Amino acid sequence: MKKKSTTFGLTPEKISNLLKVCAESCGNDVDMETKQKRTELLQDRLSETLLTESLKDSPLSKELTHLCRISGIAAGESIRNLLTNPGTDIELIEKIKEYGKNLSQGAKADVGHDIANAIYYAAIAHALIYHNIKITKFSYKELEKAMSFFAQTDWVSTDLLSLFENTAQYCQDRLNKKTKGGKENE
Repeated sequence: MKKKSTTFGLTPEKISNLLKVCAESCGNDVDMETKQKRTELLQDRLSETLLTESLKDSPLSKELTHLCRISGIAAGESIRNLLTNPGTDIELIEKIKEYGKNLSQGAKADVGHDIANAIYYAAIAHALIYHNIKITKFSYKELEKAMSFFAQTDWVSTDLLSLFENTAQYCQDRLNKKTKGGKENE
């Protein structure tokens, strides 16, 4: 009895190449799934309101609500709107930074950690771009690297993308001033 070939006449090299293509294709599906998870989770987190999500039952909740009213910002504003509004009070931006930091520390998966860091760095970016205030101890070099990273990701929304791009440039400008005799941590 003659044995039938199960490779349909393909050489071992062609079979190997075919398997590599299939493996790469499966890897791309996983990458797309992870990108989609990051995109969706970031959108969810940015649509939350700072006061209702991060400060529930906090004694600061009433004070921040009052601060929002004084500043002309609705207490129910989403984190996205607070981050992209140049008029957002710096104290609220610092609260968003802390919110991102706490999310990052509590994240159990890389996706959650990445999203939390995006919010954290977006708050730092807002403070630099709109208030010309550095609310972190990170150097401009470290900030430029982080902002450039987020500016190049494919899961960050366009409104935050421009904030990260502008902040990366801001940090680069500060670094250039430093090399011309200025101080880095102005």
